[in-house]
Amino acid sequence: MKDTFLRIWQQLKKPRAAIFALSCVITALLSTGSLCILLIDYEGTALEYVAYVLFGLAAISLTYTVYGFVLYIPRWKKSLTAWLNTIPLTAKLMKNYGFRTVLFSALSLTISILYGLYNGVIALIFHSIWYGALAAYYIILVCMRGGIVLYHGKKRGKERKDATEMRKYRNCGILLIVTILALSIAILQMVAAGAGFEKQGLMIYVAATYTFYKMTMSIVNIFKARRSQDYTVQTLRNVNLADALVSILALQTSMFIAFSDGTGVALANALTGGVVCALVCALGVFMIVKGNRALRNEKKKNA
Repeated sequence: MKDTFLRIWQQLKKPRAAIFALSCVITALLSTGSLCILLIDYEGTALEYVAYVLFGLAAISLTYTVYGFVLYIPRWKKSLTAWLNTIPLTAKLMKNYGFRTVLFSALSLTISILYGLYNGVIALIFHSIWYGALAAYYIILVCMRGGIVLYHGKKRGKERKDATEMRKYRNCGILLIVTILALSIAILQMVAAGAGFEKQGLMIYVAATYTFYKMTMSIVNIFKARRSQDYTVQTLRNVNLADALVSILALQTSMFIAFSDGTGVALANALTGGVVCALVCALGVFMIVKGNRALRNEKKKNA
């Protein structure tokens, strides 16, 4: 009997695929049953005991299924990685950080184009300086991202031209400072007229989730890009950070419109707008200084 229990314990400790699959099915059935019984007025009836037993079994089954996932996910990840490495595109995507950065930036470029056009159309329809300035801001970001992505495609397979990359890095820093003009106009209009991004219902929560995700990933990617010597990657990451900073301002105005009674809104928007402008300006100055220093070092090295 003891040997039987030991064998069962070993099977449960390191479940085979069939046992794990069975546990997933049992968990799904018990969880569905638990949800269904919640819809019934079971308290004070004979079903009350059935409900407690069902809830307990569902909790045990769910815990064991989660344990199985913890064991199997590394194996699945290893098998999936091995399979993806057999495909040239996905292998390059996983191994080449620069290629991955440029590819995802090309995808976000499409979103930025659509968002810039949206703001431009709204500005024309309602004669809004606020939306017009935002459209100008996003158009400049699109030009920067698009130029860097196109340059990366042209230099693919060729010898790197470090001086050219450094120049583009510095020029994008200058353009970031230019965006402050468009951004300042938008903020002044917003503070004066009490305008902002207005989102209704659940959209504001979706926007908040996406904004915090974008901001977090931008900061993480900035530190990752610092380890890269590719100025293309660093430029794209800096532009993404500038985009995320403005998204924070847009989210704040949306939340004030949705939840505030208007008290102190103008001051809060002015302060946040000033901080965003200062950070984007500092980012641009940093890129100009770093780009110029790198160009001087490159010139000395080639002299």
